[in-house]
Amino acid sequence: ISRDLKIKAPLYARFGVREYWVSDAETHETHIHRDPGPEGYGDVRIAPRTDLLTPLLVPSLAVRLSDLRLD
Repeated sequence: ISRDLKIKAPLYARFGVREYWVSDAETHETHIHRDPGPEGYGDVRIAPRTDLLTPLLVPSLAVRLSDLRLD
């Protein structure tokens, strides 16, 4: 997860990837990155597994990690 957050996220932001999610397999939290720019993502938040995660591009694919069998 460290590589995904510290190396990949800034790189993806520089290339203009509009939204980047990283799910932590241990905590089941999702790091949601939006608003890319040359210095990284302007909007970063950590969503608990109970939050409804809604992608910007396809909102109909919303998912709640707590609804999935991840154990």
